[in-house]
Amino acid sequence: MKYLVLRSELGKIVSSEDVEGELKQVIINVAQKAMSEWNELSSDFSIMKDTVEIVVQLPFTKEQYMVLRNYVKEKGQKEAVVELPVYVISFDNEWTESDYFDRKVYVVAPYVDSKVNGEIEQYAMQLTNPEKKGAEEEESEEMEEES
Repeated sequence: MKYLVLRSELGKIVSSEDVEGELKQVIINVAQKAMSEWNELSSDFSIMKDTVEIVVQLPFTKEQYMVLRNYVKEKGQKEAVVELPVYVISFDNEWTESDYFDRKVYVVAPYVDSKVNGEIEQYAMQLTNPEKKGAEEEESEEMEEES
């Protein structure tokens, strides 16, 4: 099967490639690449499975159907909602009090098509977006002030 492998750093996609292979082996290969860049003294290393909810127009193409058939959550007349599995390999991150921020991650997801890949890119950029870190810190401060 084909997988999309993205690298996101500080809110930007810095690399994108399509990789053929078995899911587990693709994740292991990407994790090994990430481990070679990981600084164990300043960052955690984690692999996390998540899902991204995406709306896809019907009817599916044959290629879309082969990938998405097991991930359909809801189906209407003109569109389907799918929960696509994604694997986030975080190797440059930080904890600040109770908040966690990823600076650099790899994201592995099934390759569907350019539209769905664009949605996965948005997800990957959001994971490492520095503005997300600032928003979480402000939210935490507001909650402390209310207490």
